[in-house]
Amino acid sequence: MLVEDAGECSGLATLRELVAGASPIPLAGAPFLLSIPLPDAEGAHERAVEVADQIGNTLAVTLSVVYDRTAPAGAFGEPLTVTPDPRATVLQTLAVAGATYSDGDGALPWAVALVVSRQPIDAQAPGLDWAIYPLGAGRIAWDEASGAQGATVSAEVAVNLADLLPRDQLTPGAYHYALALVDPAGNLTASAGLGQIELASVTYPTVYAPAVAR
Repeated sequence: MLVEDAGECSGLATLRELVAGASPIPLAGAPFLLSIPLPDAEGAHERAVEVADQIGNTLAVTLSVVYDRTAPAGAFGEPLTVTPDPRATVLQTLAVAGATYSDGDGALPWAVALVVSRQPIDAQAPGLDWAIYPLGAGRIAWDEASGAQGATVSAEVAVNLADLLPRDQLTPGAYHYALALVDPAGNLTASAGLGQIELASVTYPTVYAPAVAR
């Protein structure tokens, strides 16, 4: 929990977790970061803290934390579609269609995780460097009536190869992608969709800088 002094006129004095035996912690300066232990059990946990100012006024705040370490289930029935921007081939749009997704809390996936390589990818290999791309509005479609295997998800995400690979690897040839869906707690689906694209040339966006004359 991050505690900040947002214009408190007398200044903050103490902070304590509202549990038996907890002593007030002096707030000599703000911001202050309080670590609150939680049990090693999945689900919703509520905790309360009390903040006091320098003249004895107090405020109790209740925190609700959901601990989720269970990966969502997902399956990819179709390969990823990778479309380069004709104005700059390093800019690409990845689209996944017909994937099934289910999670214990029933929420939508909030992001996709991507890996790109110049070689074919084993999505189950340990140590892959996944890049997380949040799915904004209009980037994901959700079909609730998909049956017991989970809802059907279609999504697309815009990427820049220059952000994902070193410059010396950006050469003509094949590029291989793996994409997993990510739940709101940051857990990835165990399975991933695969796709690839062959670039005849690697081109970059044109940047027009303003001209200044004196």
